Amino acid sequence: MVALCPYNLEANGHKETCPPPWHHGHTCTTMPMRRWTIRYRIGTSPYHSRIVEALSQADANKIFDAEMPGAQRCGSAQPVGER
Repeated sequence: MVALCPYNLEANGHKETCPPPWHHGHTCTTMPMRRWTIRYRIGTSPYHSRIVEALSQADANKIFDAEMPGAQRCGSAQPVGER
């Protein structure tokens, strides 16, 4: 999965193209989504893990927290396959 450049306005249905005039020096590229493993607990249950696709570790943590507000995240997201 690939995230579109937020400044690629033409792909988002607008007539302008990347970069807009107020964003000088921007290079329009796509950023690959990465897979992140997040360990969590619900109440006093044993540990579980879940995979989240996001651009960064911070984004993966935010996505998980939004999708599972009742879960207690144990640490930060870790890249899949890099343990």
